[in-house]
Amino acid sequence: MSDPVQMLRALTGDAGFDDIFVMRRCLLSLRWLMNYWRKMAV
Repeated sequence: MSDPVQMLRALTGDAGFDDIFVMRRCLLSLRWLMNYWRKMAV
């Protein structure tokens, strides 16, 4: 099974699409970490 990012890039044909996708993944990961730290701090 191929990489979803490469598959989406092939479907859209837009080289800048995966950049937005990666940024969204990073932001979601950061939000998850913030929530995790908040729970641990309590």
